[in-house]
Order: sequence, then structure tokens, then C-alpha cells
Amino acid sequence: MEKEQGRKDKVVPFHNFFAVFGYVVFSLLTIGTLLELGAFACYSIHQSLQGDPVAKAMAASPSYNGYAWAPEFWEEERSRWKGWRDYYVPFRIWGLSIWHGKYVNTDRTDMGTWRRTVNAMSKECDKQAIVKLWMFGGSTVYGTGVPDSATLPSYLSQKLNAGPSRCVEVTNLGVEGYVTNQEVILLTELLKGGSRPDVVILYDGLNDGYVGGFSPGIASAHMTLDLVKARLEGDFKSKLSFLQDSYSLRLVRAAVNRLHRAAPARLSEEELHTRAEATLENYEANLTIVRALADAYKFKSYFFWQPTLFCGQKPTVAFEKQLIEHQRKAGGGDLWRAMNAVYREAERRSAASGGFTFMGEIFDRVAEPIYIDDWMHLGPLGNEIAAGEIAHRIELGPVDEWAKHEDARDDSGCTQAKLGLRSRSE
Repeated sequence: MEKEQGRKDKVVPFHNFFAVFGYVVFSLLTIGTLLELGAFACYSIHQSLQGDPVAKAMAASPSYNGYAWAPEFWEEERSRWKGWRDYYVPFRIWGLSIWHGKYVNTDRTDMGTWRRTVNAMSKECDKQAIVKLWMFGGSTVYGTGVPDSATLPSYLSQKLNAGPSRCVEVTNLGVEGYVTNQEVILLTELLKGGSRPDVVILYDGLNDGYVGGFSPGIASAHMTLDLVKARLEGDFKSKLSFLQDSYSLRLVRAAVNRLHRAAPARLSEEELHTRAEATLENYEANLTIVRALADAYKFKSYFFWQPTLFCGQKPTVAFEKQLIEHQRKAGGGDLWRAMNAVYREAERRSAASGGFTFMGEIFDRVAEPIYIDDWMHLGPLGNEIAAGEIAHRIELGPVDEWAKHEDARDDSGCTQAKLGLRSRSE
């Protein structure tokens, strides 16, 4: 009897311990759930009142003035961004998801899922051979911020099919966030799959410059490298990544960012120059690979380095001046300095080798508003002008009214005179 009582005395403390432990865990989970629900409510109210700040800023661009579809388009674009999810693709990391709307459509085709191009071929093209043109690039080719009919590939189709004898089918192979490394892999995959183009165009610059010149500062990298690397390597931080998306931490981060913004370490001029050189070495190596594929698979290849507010002397409207000022402060000013260094190196190499066309200054005589954000995305007019420049350069269509901008251009190049910036050699 005494033995049994002693055994009970030993069990009871453990029983009490687990009871208390269970109560504490239950309480913490309850408190955490209530906090998350409260944070979700606050965050939702904040978002509904403020809206998406990026979309709001882009939609306010005067480059949409005169386009009746703009308000309805941006309602759809906000929905697309809200419903966007990562879509894994082997080797290329991510790809496009199917989306169908009134203004934006990504369709499943025999070649994969791609943004819809509004091709301008006439009915006569049903009776004759069609030139198949593939256009690769990032979000500027995909058409972020414009409807299907106003993307760069759609305008290019319009330019190239202006003559009655022209039958050019343009395929938009742009993917938001892509760099030329990913585009070369994509081109190789399509060729291995049996698809054949007559013409291939790569339209790049900003994304390559960002990852190589600024973040992570590795020429062969892709966007979101650190996040993908952490998840693959399975470090402790990545295992808790779901917490980073909690509404409680979102509110905390927003409050901290408003109260305190730590100044990043400033990159030296030597480091900026080294990164710019490495970025262009990687870019030109990719072009060499595409040329080799063009010889093997019998297609023509053209390469264009895209325009941006980082470069050139475009007469800016008030909205674009605000974009420039905002971007000059981004990343402690190093983002602007890094991209400026990359663009100067690109201009120098384009002039020296002629291996690709530098388009950094094509808007130097365009007074109308062109840009919709402080990155590189263009409104409809900007895409139309860029398409005309490309059509003229590849000599597949007639010289149109937009080619006049080339004749009116001076030789100032990417001087950044309006910013007071000097080149490394000055």
C-alpha cells in the first residue's frame, strides 16, 4: 500500500507539469491567433484605404492620358498582381501562369504559356509564307502596365506588317523578372522541343544590370537569388519563412521602416566599375551563345539594350522628374550609381563592337510622358516608339514615322547631364 502511494506521488508532479505546459502552449497559440487575426484586419483596412502603392503610382502616370481603357485596365492589373503566385519551371526558376482577362491574357500554347500578342497580319498571309519572330525579355517585353494590344511585341507586329507583302508573326516570350541567362535557357528548350523561329530578338538591360551591378552584385545571378538559395539550402531562416509573411510581422516591418531606415554601405567607384564590366561580359557571352544557336538552327538574331530613366537626356515632365528623384535616393543612392555605371559600359561596348544595339538615348527628343514607373516600364507611346526603332534596325519593315527620332538625335549618348553625374574616367 505504501509502495503504491509512493508511485502516485512520483506520477502527480509530471501530470501537473504537462497540464501546465499544455495550458501555456494553448494560451500562446490562442494569443498568437488573435494577434494575427487583429493584424490581418488592420492590414486589410490599411490596404483598402491606401491600395497597392506601386500600382497606384504607376496608374497615375500621365502616359495614360487620352486612353479611355486605362482605369478599367488598372483594376484588372491589380487583380492580376493580387492573384499572382510563383510558378516553378526547371532551370528557369519561374514561368508564367495562365491568366485571362479583358486586357491581359497569358495563353497556353504548343510552345508553353505566354502573353498574348495582337498580331497585325492581313488575310493575305493565309496564302503565303509567314516569318516567325520570337521576342525575349523581362517585364518590358511581357508588357507590365499595358494591355495586350499595347505591348512592345504587339506594336512590333504592327510595324513589321505595315506593308501588304509583310507576314510576320510575333511571339511574346517575355517573362517578368527574366535576365538573359534565363532567356538563353528558354531559347534552347524551345529549339530542343522542335519549334523553329526565323528571327530571334533579345531586348534586355535593366534586369541584367540590376542583378549584376546592384543586388546581389553577381553578373550570373537571377532575381530573388537570396530567397531561392535559402529555400534550397534549407537554412533555419528559410524554415521560418512562413512567419515573414504573417500579417503581424508585416505591420511590425512597416512601422520599423517608417521610423528608422538604416543607410546601406556605399559602394566604391572601383567596385561599381568592376561589377559593370562583369555584367557586360556575362551579357555578351550570352549573345555569343545565341549567335551559335542561330548558325546551327538557321535563324537571324538581333539584340537590343533597352532605354531607361537611368540614362539619356529625355525632356522630362513633372511626373518623370519625381520618378528620377525617387530613384536617385533608392538603395542609399547606390542603385542609381550602379545602373549608371552599367549603362555607360553597355554604351561603350555597343559602340566598340556593334554586337548589340544600345537604345539608352532613343527618347532624347520625345517631350511626351513615356515612363510609368521609376524602373523602366513604358506606357503605350513608349512601347510604340521602341517598336518602331527595332523594326527599323532589323530591316524587316518600312521605315515609319518613329524612325525620325533617330535622325533628330545628337551624339551626347548616356551623359546623365541632368543629374550632374560624371563618368569614372572624368
